[in-house]
Amino acid sequence: MANKQLPIEKVRELLRLKFEEKLPHRIIGRTLGIGHVSVCYLSKKFVAGGQTWPTQLNNDELKLLFYRKKLPFVQSAHYPTLMK
Repeated sequence: MANKQLPIEKVRELLRLKFEEKLPHRIIGRTLGIGHVSVCYLSKKFVAGGQTWPTQLNNDELKLLFYRKKLPFVQSAHYPTLMK
C-alpha cells in the first residue's frame, strides 16, 4: 500500500488529532489505521508548508499541499549532460 493517497477527510482528522488533541503519532496512526511514519511525514509537511492549525485551506488546497506531483526532470539543451 505504499504511496497511496489518504482521503482528505482522514488527513484533516490526522491534523486535528495532532494539533488540537496533541496525541502522539503512534496513537494517531492506530486511530486512523495508518502507519506512525505517515503521520509524522504528513504533519511535518503541513508545518513545512507554513501552515498552522486550524487551517483555512479548503480540501483542494490541502490536496495540493500534500499530494502535489513532482515535475519530471527534463534535460535542457542549454545545460547538456556532463557524462557521455
